[in-house]
Amino acid sequence: MTTSFPLNPEQKRAVFCIDKPLLVLAGAGSGKTRVITEKIAYLIETCGIKPYHIAAVTFTNKAAKEMQHRLTQRLQHVPHRGLSISTFHTLGLKILRSHPEQAGLGHQFSIYDETDCIQLVKSIEYFQNFNKDAIQLHLQHISQWKNQGILPAQARSAAKTDQEAESAVLFEHYEKHLRTYQAVDFDDLIALPLQIFRRHPEILARWQEKIRYILVDEYQDTNTAQYELVRLLSLAHPRFTVVGDDDQSIYSWRGAQPENLLKLKEDFLNLEMIKLEQNYRSTNTILQAANHLIQQNAPLFPKSLWSEHPIGERIRVLHTTSEQDEAEQVTGDILKLHALHHIPLHHFAILYRGNYQSQLIEQQLQLHRLPYQISGGTSIFSRTEIRDVLSYLRVLANPKDDAAFLRILNTPKRGIGSVLCDHLKQASQVLQKSLRESLSELAFLSRLSETQGHTIQTLHRLLQQAEMQLITAKTPSEWLHPLLNHIEYPDWLIQTSSTPAQGEKRWQQVEKFILWMDTLFQKKRVENPEYSLPELLNMLLLIDQLDQQDQEASTDAIQLLTLHAAKGLEFARVYVIGFEENLLPHKTSIEQNSLLEERRLAYVGITRAKTHLTLSLARTRQTQGQKFKVSPSRFLEEIPGDLLKIDNPFEMGDLDTIQQRNHQNLAQLKERFQKK
Repeated sequence: MTTSFPLNPEQKRAVFCIDKPLLVLAGAGSGKTRVITEKIAYLIETCGIKPYHIAAVTFTNKAAKEMQHRLTQRLQHVPHRGLSISTFHTLGLKILRSHPEQAGLGHQFSIYDETDCIQLVKSIEYFQNFNKDAIQLHLQHISQWKNQGILPAQARSAAKTDQEAESAVLFEHYEKHLRTYQAVDFDDLIALPLQIFRRHPEILARWQEKIRYILVDEYQDTNTAQYELVRLLSLAHPRFTVVGDDDQSIYSWRGAQPENLLKLKEDFLNLEMIKLEQNYRSTNTILQAANHLIQQNAPLFPKSLWSEHPIGERIRVLHTTSEQDEAEQVTGDILKLHALHHIPLHHFAILYRGNYQSQLIEQQLQLHRLPYQISGGTSIFSRTEIRDVLSYLRVLANPKDDAAFLRILNTPKRGIGSVLCDHLKQASQVLQKSLRESLSELAFLSRLSETQGHTIQTLHRLLQQAEMQLITAKTPSEWLHPLLNHIEYPDWLIQTSSTPAQGEKRWQQVEKFILWMDTLFQKKRVENPEYSLPELLNMLLLIDQLDQQDQEASTDAIQLLTLHAAKGLEFARVYVIGFEENLLPHKTSIEQNSLLEERRLAYVGITRAKTHLTLSLARTRQTQGQKFKVSPSRFLEEIPGDLLKIDNPFEMGDLDTIQQRNHQNLAQLKERFQKK
C-alpha cells in the first residue's frame, strides 16, 4: 500500500486557497501533511511569498521534523532559507527571546521543567511541607489558568473550590519567584508572548509583518492561549491555513478545545472550510467501522471516510480467558506471522489505554526474544547524570537559577551539609539575592566556620573559573570536559553506581551527550554565527519538555504504545488490547458520563491500522490480587457485526488446560523461529 499519491480535488482546493482564512477538516489518513507541505511550496514558488514570512506550527518535535524533512525534499531546488517550522512553544520562545524585557526577564533566562517547578514551590514558606502530589495538583491549576490567559490577580475570582483558592494564592508567589530566578515554566512560553502582544501593540505589529502566512497542524489540539496567539498574529493579514479533525481530539486533559474549530467561524466571518475525507491508509472495512463508531458522538463537523483501497479483511475480535491469556495469544499471533510469513516486526503495533497494560505483553515478548520498542521510555534528559551536567550549564548561563544551583551544590559531595545549606538559604533571603550570588557576600561568609568558609569559597572560585571558560570556549566539550574532570565527576558516578561497570556506562552516556551537544552547536553556528551556548541549553530543555516520547526506531521491532501516543502514526497490523468496559471506555469516564473523548480515543486506535486490525478482550482480569469478570466495551456494539470476525468467543473449559495449550503453541513457534 503506497503513501505516494497525486493531490485529489479537495486537497488541491486547500493548497490553492490563499487569499482568505482556511479551515481544513482532515480525516484520519487523509494526507494532511502532504497538503501543508504542498501549500508551503505553492506559497513560495508560485505566490512569491518569501520563506521568512511563512510559519508552520505543530505540537511535537517529531511532527515538526517530519514536515521539515518533507519540505527539504520538496524544495531542494528552491531557496527556502528562513522558513519557520516549529512547535507552538518553540515559536513562543523565539518571540520571548526577542523581547525579554517586556516580560520582566533578562536575556539569559532559564526554562524550568516539572522538577524545577516543584522545587520552586517547596522554597515558598507556606508550601514547604506539602507533598509532591499536592504540589503537582496546585501546579495543574496554575497551568490551566495560564493556558486560559488568566493572570494571578484574576485567579482568585476564577477559583471554584477551596483547593483552587489555595492554588490562586500560590500562583501569585509562584510567578514572583519565577521572575526573581529569571526563569519561565513551559506554559509561559505561550502566556508571556500573549501578554507582550496585548501590552505592546507595536511589537505585535512587528510580528504580524514578519509572519504574513501561518499554517497550523492538529488545530483541534489547541488550547485557549494557543488559539489566541494564532488569532493575534493573523489579524493584520487574515490569510492562514489551519488543519484539524474534531474526531481526533483526545487531549482535553491538556487543555485542548476542539470547539476552537467552531470559534474560527465567529472570529473570521469569511472563513473557508474544506473537508478531506478520502483516506489513503486503511481498508474500507476498517474505515466503515471507524465511521459507524464516531457517528455516535454527533461530531462538530461530520465526515465519512472512504478509500479506493479494497474492502479488506474483517476486523478480528479476539476473546481470551484472562489478561495473561491475552498477552500469550497476541504474542503468539505476532510470532507466527513473523516466523512463518516473514512479516517484519515493525509492521506490528500493540495499543492500550494505560501504560500498565504493557507489562504482561513485555514479559511475553522478552520470553520469546522478540525485540520491541515501547513509547514513553526513559528520555536521555531524565537520566540523573545528564540532568547533573545540564544543571551546571544552567547555573553558569543564569546565576539566578536556584533550582539548578541546589542540584549541583553537593554533586559531587563537597562537604556542604544541611546546616551550611540552611545558612546559605537564609543569607539569600536576607540579601534578596540568588543562592549563587550569595556565595561571595562577606556578610554571609563572616558567619561561617573556617572549614565552611573554605568550602564555599572553593565552590565560588570553581564556578567563576567555569564561567570564564564558558565565554571563551568554542564548543560545549571544550569547557565541560575540564569542569567535570576537575570536580572528579567520573569518579563520583562510579562511587554512586551499583557496580564500577555501571558507573563507567553512565559516564559513557555523558560523553555521548556532550558529543551530541558539540555536533548540534556547530550546526546552529553555521546557521547563525551569533548562536550562544545558553541558547543551545534552552533549546535542549525545550526539546525534553515538548516530547520526551519521540523515540526513533532503529531496529526491526514491535511497537508498544498508548492510544494517546499512537495518534499521528500508522501500522500495517494493529492490536488494540483491553477492548472492555472500564478500560476503553475508562472507568473514570463512565462515572463522569464523559464518553465522547473515550470514543474518539477508540476511533484513533482503529484508524491507525492499514490492513489488519485485532480488538482483544478478556473474560477476567486481576486487580489487587482479586479476579474479576469483565464485559466487552460498549464501543464494540457500535460496530456493525458484518465487519467483525469473532475468534474464541470465551471458550469454556479448564483455564489451566487452555494456558498449557498456549504455552505449547508458543514453544513450537519459538523453536521454528530460532531455527530460521
